[in-house]
Amino acid sequence: MSPRRIDPVLRARFWEHFRELRDQGRTIVVTTQYVTEAEYCDRVLVLKDGQHVADGTPEEIRRKAMGGEVIMVSGPDLHSNAMTVIRRVEGVQQARWSGQETIEVIAEDAGSTVPVLIEALREADIEVEEISEQHPSFDDVFVRLMEDESVQSHR
Repeated sequence: MSPRRIDPVLRARFWEHFRELRDQGRTIVVTTQYVTEAEYCDRVLVLKDGQHVADGTPEEIRRKAMGGEVIMVSGPDLHSNAMTVIRRVEGVQQARWSGQETIEVIAEDAGSTVPVLIEALREADIEVEEISEQHPSFDDVFVRLMEDESVQSHR
């Protein structure tokens, strides 16, 4: 017999009720195959093959999986010099190509890094179309955790 699916309206009611119980001081432990639901929780524990992978608030899990906060830099004329400039910016932990016209930047604090990135790229005469902070979905976070052996060794 296949498992029954719960429609989105009923699922939203469950989560509303869970929040009410939490607000009354109750502790609720939830297990789910719907990874995105983990974002509704106050704390998350991620397991793989029964082994601890990560735990913390959803935002702490996101930062752990991604290596920091994610910033996307895009423009039609990005070249290797742009990568060099970006990697020298204080607060940038990693930078990698994410397509021909986009660089994914991992920073400790995106809010303070973005203005410095803009200024550094402007000073280097590198035209940028857009610089934006990204909030990866919890599906993306979960996949990264399952694939990243270095995150799994952090216990």
